[in-house]
Amino acid sequence: MKTKQSLLLILTFFITSQLFGGSGMDFGTYRPEFHGHLLLSRAVVDTDTVEVEKEFYKYPARSLIMSLVIPGAGQWYAGSKMKALMFVAFEAGSWAAWYHMKQQGEQLRVDFERFADDHWSLQNWVRYCGYLTDLYGDVKIIGTHHLMIILPNGSIVPSDTLASDFFPYDLDPLDPAIVSIMDSEYYENIGKYDQFVAGWDDVFEFVYDTTGAIVDTIPLWWDYEKDVGDSIETIVMTKHREKYLDMREDHNIALRWAGYAVSAIMFNHVISALEAAWETKKQSHKQKKVETSLGLLYSPYNRFGIGGIKLSLSW
Repeated sequence: MKTKQSLLLILTFFITSQLFGGSGMDFGTYRPEFHGHLLLSRAVVDTDTVEVEKEFYKYPARSLIMSLVIPGAGQWYAGSKMKALMFVAFEAGSWAAWYHMKQQGEQLRVDFERFADDHWSLQNWVRYCGYLTDLYGDVKIIGTHHLMIILPNGSIVPSDTLASDFFPYDLDPLDPAIVSIMDSEYYENIGKYDQFVAGWDDVFEFVYDTTGAIVDTIPLWWDYEKDVGDSIETIVMTKHREKYLDMREDHNIALRWAGYAVSAIMFNHVISALEAAWETKKQSHKQKKVETSLGLLYSPYNRFGIGGIKLSLSW
């Protein structure tokens, strides 16, 4: 009778262990992790559960850093492939826009500098300033701004030197050997300030006689009043100066858009990083499903081989 009861208990243990122990239960193998906690001095570690947590849990901080370096990388890590592609596409588009506007701005700079070289000269400025100074006080050699010029002997002096009171009397102010230093300040000054308007080659139209001598000059410039906030300024304009200012404005607009593209790139990195951290945290919560399992704990020290009942709850 006792033998039958023992066989029945063993059969019951085998069936229940296979039903509740999971696919990893091997009846004939000694597994210390299934010892009852009352029989062992160390804690029971469920290695299967630990492996699952390591496999599926993703860290928001890691995705944040990944997207901060490469926008979209954190979203890809979190498992949101569509968002990752969107951030990557925006990044690529922003870089392409920056490169295009930078190249366009550089070409526009070359164009307006070439235009100025063809239509503005230091000699014209010296020659015609006197005609306009009596009409417009701001059009003069010595003024608020100046150009840096190179004399034939190699000396570099400010353009104020070209005024008769300062200029060396053994040199001709109209000598073509006297040239301006054509730096960024030069190209800004000749277009921006009325002081240099006489240097444009369309200030006057000249009337020649049969011998080629100038017998008359026809003024081609015009003026208009501009409200600058606290005062009204009179602006002296020529067609070439007007076109030059428009070309410089197109150049500035191109560089401004290039700057906007750089700002978009920076914002894309920051927004992608923050969104990746949020997305990773959201995806991690979705993956934490509540699971329960019930099984018997095997113990070789127990008379019937059963160390207890195992009930687990994971989320």
